[in-house]
Amino acid sequence: MKGYGAAALGVLFVGAAQATAGNGVVQWDIQRNQRPYDFTKLRKRASTFEEDKFDINYVDGSSSKGDYFTDVFGIGGATVKNMTMGLGRKTDINYGLVGVGYAVNEAIVGNTQSLSSVYPNLPVQMVDEGLINTVAYSLWLNDLDSSSGSILFGGIDTKKYKGELTRINIYPTSQDIFTSFLVALTSLEASSPSGQDTLTSIKFPVPVVLDSGTTLSYLPTDLAQQVWNEVGAIYSPQFQVAVLPCDMQNSKGYFSFGFAGPSGPRINVTMDELVLDLTSGQPPIFSAGPYKGQDVCSFGIQNFTSAPYLLGDTFLRSAYVVYDLVNNQVGIAATDFNSTETNVVPFPSMSAHIPSATVAPDQNEVTKVPAVTDPAYAASKGFMDGEGGNENAAPGVPEAWGRGQMVVVGVSMVLTALGSGLFAVI
Repeated sequence: MKGYGAAALGVLFVGAAQATAGNGVVQWDIQRNQRPYDFTKLRKRASTFEEDKFDINYVDGSSSKGDYFTDVFGIGGATVKNMTMGLGRKTDINYGLVGVGYAVNEAIVGNTQSLSSVYPNLPVQMVDEGLINTVAYSLWLNDLDSSSGSILFGGIDTKKYKGELTRINIYPTSQDIFTSFLVALTSLEASSPSGQDTLTSIKFPVPVVLDSGTTLSYLPTDLAQQVWNEVGAIYSPQFQVAVLPCDMQNSKGYFSFGFAGPSGPRINVTMDELVLDLTSGQPPIFSAGPYKGQDVCSFGIQNFTSAPYLLGDTFLRSAYVVYDLVNNQVGIAATDFNSTETNVVPFPSMSAHIPSATVAPDQNEVTKVPAVTDPAYAASKGFMDGEGGNENAAPGVPEAWGRGQMVVVGVSMVLTALGSGLFAVI
């Protein structure tokens, strides 16, 4: 399913799941569908209920309110006892969320303004019950057209990535407290058959959160505008996102994201991972301007005017990411899309470093600020040539078109949603 949804720090969208457990790891195979659950049965079965204490709001304005409860949480062959969960009785979120971030970022901590409210979330509880050896997991989302991916608690799978797995630092958000997976984005390049451009920003090095609970990715406005110019994306006041023709998913260009200095890991994200459906039904159509008659899609890179900047699923699908919450590090490598092989390597102990990973050598250089220059947009023609696009529309789609002449017809705005449950483990 190609679409966009909510932004949520430190959570994972959940559908139906199958899992295996043993040898210090628990693997959760996540399917992109979800069955409803009768929560009246949950209320009767749960060991404790705290009514009206669950209250969470997300970046996109969505929210959920309800009760906290504790119950047995089953993941395939593994059983987590006394798991604290939130039951959204009043919510506009129609998919499940699982809290896998830093426990200090739990909603109840913000509501009570007290660290004493922290409770063990899923990976912490797994360690406490001896299912895994350390608070760490790896995430393989797989590509946009795939129906499934996996999250592996307590280990890595060396067959799910290509090249080297590199460790980079997670940075504290304030007062040496780690609340999110904040890393340093130190470069961004656009490449296509027509050339290559180095994109710059006054915000470099950009503090970005690697967030599986966010569908799109959000960069500083000056950087996002350069990306839009490369691909001919235009901001739509009607949809409040940058859009482009759906055929641009066939473009041969890609963006290369660099982290943790000049010798850090680089992840290439191709256009077929960045062009998403706007609706669940018939797509809207450009009825004027250079894209007249073409289907309208959302672009996977949007803009934020201020931090936190986020790299969501439109980036993470192209990366294999290992989250080590004990050592405050992330392991990152290029994903191996649709891999059918597996080689699971568990973390051997609490505080052990990420298996098979080497540390990025130049992280002390991440504070260097590169010169801000205007790109030549040498890659733009290659993005726009051939399938999907009008090379005359880029670089720099006219402001009048981008802001005032976005016209679409024949659409019922039903935003793409994931699943149909109201279940959160956060």
